[in-house]
Amino acid sequence: MLRRWIALTLCVCINVSPVYADEFNLLEDKPPTKNGAAEFTFQPYPGAALMPVNLWGSIGHGGIYRIPVHTDLYTLLSLAGGPSESAELSEISIQRSDKSGQRHVQLINLESNLKSKTSGPIPTLEPNDVIFIPKKEPLISSNTMLTLTVVSTALTIIVSYFTIKALTKN
Repeated sequence: MLRRWIALTLCVCINVSPVYADEFNLLEDKPPTKNGAAEFTFQPYPGAALMPVNLWGSIGHGGIYRIPVHTDLYTLLSLAGGPSESAELSEISIQRSDKSGQRHVQLINLESNLKSKTSGPIPTLEPNDVIFIPKKEPLISSNTMLTLTVVSTALTIIVSYFTIKALTKN
């Protein structure tokens, strides 16, 4: 009976660790995916005046967009495939330069705008704006999960060792 319990405990510990590691992509040492240069043009009709804006961060298709003058933020995000599931919509920033070349940052809480029944004004974009959509920070990072998995496996092995040792004395 004791041997079965020990074998079951060890099997669970050995088999659970790779599951957690795989869930957080810790099993493979893959280089980060690099997106190539991306430039998109949206011209609703021939001869439409276009302006360049840069869209970065947690978005479907980031890059340089040439869009019609007076395009709003919602339209640009829609053209880019929408924000990713990991996008932090409460902290979108729009950087733009004034006439003197000074850069200013406007923070947009798109999440509250979308949830509110009376949303605030939708920002209209200007030429050469840089729109950044940050990524949500996970509750537990993959490094923390890996550390917890290794520590729990080590503790299980230690407890199993002392349990076996105590039971074999009797």
